[in-house]
Amino acid sequence: MSRSNKLLTVPSAGLYRFPNMFGGNGYFGAKSPSTTSGMSNDTSTWAHDVGWGNSGNICATDAGSGVRSAGENGKNHWSNIEIGTSEGHYLSGHITGFRFKASQDSGAGHGLYIRRVGFMLIQKNGTGAYFCDSLGVLSRGSYGTKTYDVNFTSAQLSKLQSSGYCFHKLAYQVSSEGGTGTRTTSVRAYDFQFKYIGLSGKNLLIPMRRPYAYRKEENRFAD
Repeated sequence: MSRSNKLLTVPSAGLYRFPNMFGGNGYFGAKSPSTTSGMSNDTSTWAHDVGWGNSGNICATDAGSGVRSAGENGKNHWSNIEIGTSEGHYLSGHITGFRFKASQDSGAGHGLYIRRVGFMLIQKNGTGAYFCDSLGVLSRGSYGTKTYDVNFTSAQLSKLQSSGYCFHKLAYQVSSEGGTGTRTTSVRAYDFQFKYIGLSGKNLLIPMRRPYAYRKEENRFAD
């Protein structure tokens, strides 16, 4: 994947969407969110037993180019998707939360939907890491487009702003849990935007895009 050394800036506080904040999508196994220092609002396990697909761009402006998960289901299943497995911008005190959308084509039983939303923090030049559940267990609701809005807790902001941590992966769980029937459905996640802090009269400089292997190194530039 090609990388750009172009510097990105944000002129004011609020939501901004850049086309390629993350590189690489993948899966991760069953996991419990960290609870140290209030880093999670949910202590149950993120189950994972299938992979429904994770191709696409979470930062795309339209659902058709977003990250697609699809399958035929008549039972309860769970798929944990992580975004940012190969490269990214690794922001720290620049952000206060994030938002993205998902388009699901079914609200019926065993139709796919986003059941959980979370993210991962990692300590720069250190060994600390946190997996955070942000919104608890979500309901399927009806078909159509939904928005998932996350504001970091005070403990998470402290990690990002003064304790040397950076945001290094977005996480969400797609599920068919609940209801009856067997059907083929899909859900597409897209339009990811970070919530940036503001600097009065100045532009906020965003760290360069770097390979995932160098996400913890403060002074490593993109290859």
